[in-house]
Amino acid sequence: MRHFLSMFVLISTHGKWSNTEQVSFDVDARVFVPHWPRMSFPTKAERAKCWGARDEYWECLDKHGVQNAEKSGPCAEFRKLYETSCSSQWVKHFDRKRSYLQFKEKIEKDGYEPLDDPSKA
Repeated sequence: MRHFLSMFVLISTHGKWSNTEQVSFDVDARVFVPHWPRMSFPTKAERAKCWGARDEYWECLDKHGVQNAEKSGPCAEFRKLYETSCSSQWVKHFDRKRSYLQFKEKIEKDGYEPLDDPSKA
C-alpha cells in the first residue's frame, strides 16, 4: 500500500503569492508529485523558427534604424511573425537583450559619462 501526503501550497504568479494548488508527496517513494500542468519545452525546429523570426525582425529594425521594439511601423509584419513564432517569455527576453546590446555598443563606441564627479567628493 502506498502512502501519500497531500497539502496545499502557495503558487507565485508574476511575483505575487496569489494562488494555491494541491501537491502530493509519495511517502514510500519519496517523490514530489505536483498536480498542476507542466510547461512543455520547444522542439529543435520550434527554437530554430523562433530564432529565425527574431533575426529577421532585428535585421528589419537595423535596416530602418529603429531603436526600440515597435508593434507598428515598417517592421510590423516581422514583429507579428516573431511574436507568433516565440513564446511570450522569449520575446520579452530577446527584446531586453536587444536593448542591452544596443546600450553596450553605444558605451563601447562613445564611452560613458560618470554620474558623480570623483574629484568633487
